Amino acid sequence: MDDFMKNEPEILQIMAKLMPYIPSFFDDEEDVSVALSNREIFLINQPSDSIPTTSAYGDKLPEGGLTQSMDSGMPVTRELPGSLYGVPFRSYSVPLFDEAGSVVGGVSIGRNLNRSNHVKALAQNLADYLGQSNESIQVLSSDVQKVVDENEDIAVQSKKASGNAESSAKIVKLIQNIALQTNLLGINAAVEAARAGTAGRGFRVVAEEIQRLSNSAADSASKINTFLTEMTDSVDDISNKIVSSNALLQSQAAALEEIAHSLDELNNIGEQVRDLSDKL
Repeated sequence: MDDFMKNEPEILQIMAKLMPYIPSFFDDEEDVSVALSNREIFLINQPSDSIPTTSAYGDKLPEGGLTQSMDSGMPVTRELPGSLYGVPFRSYSVPLFDEAGSVVGGVSIGRNLNRSNHVKALAQNLADYLGQSNESIQVLSSDVQKVVDENEDIAVQSKKASGNAESSAKIVKLIQNIALQTNLLGINAAVEAARAGTAGRGFRVVAEEIQRLSNSAADSASKINTFLTEMTDSVDDISNKIVSSNALLQSQAAALEEIAHSLDELNNIGEQVRDLSDKL
């Protein structure tokens, strides 16, 4: 035992022997300093690689965690910012009692917070990123659902258009029948005009005009029918593609919901990691 400790209480002498071993209780990456004092002065100030320890044996104790702990008889934990000593660290101060139960000194451990602050920053960044990603997925999912709803409306309108085209085709068929009947009527009129001879010339001109209009109507009706058939086929094709596209979008919307749920779970985990990092 060093001579300067011989007159100190037994508990302080025991702690003096343990001081070199205290850092071994922490991980290799942990950087800790340890200080031992009686009620008035530092007895041992064991530095670390990064935490400054300017006080030495005999230096008067400054007001801080160690004096607060001895005055209260309770452990005291304090966090000191990097702006104060150049490195952020947390001090853990514990009072030491003699056999009579009186506070005769204290021990303080200073722990570098650079690593825990780094973990905390990473946890915060992770939580922020997951939160933003979750919001983006929710917006995307909402947009996909809007497209699905709009496509369903388009599909309904396409079916109506297809139905209207079929109805129009029926009308065209009716026009074609009328044109056919009109043409037959024109032929009969031409035959009767021929029988009438000179007296039927005017009637023959009317009959020829009826036949010409009938043929023109039949030709137009045929073209309209072809157009309507093509339009119906196109509308049906569009409708089928919209239905197929909607099925794919519905699947994607469900997948996005699953991703959003997973991100929400990850966000909760990130929050827990951040809370845990606050305790490091």
